[in-house]
Amino acid sequence: MLTGKSFLLNYYKTEVQSCIKHMRRISKELKPDEIHRLRVSIKRIKAVYQLLEEFSNGKFNAGKHYSIFKKIFNEAGKLREVQIN
Repeated sequence: MLTGKSFLLNYYKTEVQSCIKHMRRISKELKPDEIHRLRVSIKRIKAVYQLLEEFSNGKFNAGKHYSIFKKIFNEAGKLREVQIN
């Protein structure tokens, strides 16, 4: 049985792997659904970081860790905006 800590770690790893998978697919072909899925995975990672920050009493800095993903999220958002409009 998974503890809360190991569940969160497994969930985090799964979402990071999902991001990598979607970035690889996007690098081959800019499909709107792949860009959407990438952004959803990044939102989930951000939620994990925020949860860690909350439960660490501020010892974990969510913004610092999220900054790498934020750049990807913002650029993917620009692409998505162009595709849906």
